[in-house]
Amino acid sequence: MSNPEQAGNGVMDKIGGFFMVLTSNVGTVVLLLLIGQFVLAGVWELKQQSIGIRRYDPRLEFSMYDGFEDKLTFAKEFAEARKMTLHPHYMWKTKPYTGKYVNIDEDGHRKTIKNPDPEAKKVFMLGGSTLWGEGSPDDGTIPSYLQAKLGNGYNVTNMGQTGFTSVQELSYLLDRLTKGDVPDIVIFYDGVNDGFTTVYSPAERRSLHNVEQMLGFKPEPTTLGTALRDVYQGSGYAILPKFLKFLPASTDAQHQGWDEKIAPKVAENVQHTLNDYEELMKQVNALAETYGFEVYHFWQPNLFSDKRPVQGDEEHPLAEASTTWVNSQKDLYKAARKRFSGREANGIFYIGDVLDDMGPTYIDWCHITPEGNARVADAIYVRLKDRLASVAANPALTDVKASIPAADTSNKVAIHSNVDSKNVLSSENPR
Repeated sequence: MSNPEQAGNGVMDKIGGFFMVLTSNVGTVVLLLLIGQFVLAGVWELKQQSIGIRRYDPRLEFSMYDGFEDKLTFAKEFAEARKMTLHPHYMWKTKPYTGKYVNIDEDGHRKTIKNPDPEAKKVFMLGGSTLWGEGSPDDGTIPSYLQAKLGNGYNVTNMGQTGFTSVQELSYLLDRLTKGDVPDIVIFYDGVNDGFTTVYSPAERRSLHNVEQMLGFKPEPTTLGTALRDVYQGSGYAILPKFLKFLPASTDAQHQGWDEKIAPKVAENVQHTLNDYEELMKQVNALAETYGFEVYHFWQPNLFSDKRPVQGDEEHPLAEASTTWVNSQKDLYKAARKRFSGREANGIFYIGDVLDDMGPTYIDWCHITPEGNARVADAIYVRLKDRLASVAANPALTDVKASIPAADTSNKVAIHSNVDSKNVLSSENPR
């Protein structure tokens, strides 16, 4: 007959043994998982290094950049400079950054190449990443080119911010005015961000781009699920889907649910977008009258404009675009051309067609090469020069140089700036 105490000890020994084995196995699994994530991260890093510039921005492999030997440095800087900070009035702004080709000051303003006179008139340029200069160095942005055209009697500040809609631009302008920073001239450069957010996604009036996407986080309560998700996203295993390359059968299939929902509303959304922009212009004009500055509105070019043929590497964005999205933007631009053309006397300019006769210049659906920026800046200058009495005769845009050489493509304008590339790091004069 067994002793109850001995029987109890036997059960405890079995339980203890079970937990020892379990602990050992769990420890082994954890160790293997840790090793696995570092191996995956290491292999991915080697893979990324092997593909060179594509790890930062595959668009810089397009033929439009063939003459730019230092584009790897350029691509790295753009990747590093894409950091935003939260702002209570206009949601976000770019963090300061110093580089060879990309420089951002403490106010979040992209560097404009300039040497203004002490009494130069202040020019604020407001817009999204197209104005900020995605795809271009400091001396190849629209504000830098316009500064070169206007001369030292004007002090142009690039206030473009990635993803900004006209609503955010107005909030930004109000913030500057409230703080006593009153300009002489304000230029709004809009179209693509308002068109995307209001017409297509999220398709709400006076809407913004996805805040989570812009800032890299989404305010939400911490739960076990969100904690585990954050651990996963911070581990090497988050790379695994990129290795497996699980891709949808087609982009249209990926967007089908949203497109079916939004397609019947496109025509109405187009009218809302343009009507709301009309109201914004009234609001800005009221501010201009109160504070004593001049204001001009420019409706910008877009790859999906209904008249311009898509050429060469410009085909790439179309491969990733839903048909409904493309058609919605074409509809918007048809309506915008009709709405805003012929209103120059009111300071409203439709320049959505100024790139129509150029060769490949779009690196995606809205961002353009420095050559394209030069053309846009020239279009702005031509439309404003007779309105700005103090603009002296300045060199033609074709008489200045820039840090990215133009590719040898027909129908392109040359890339230019009023400063040599070796001086691209010279300090910006205070406003």
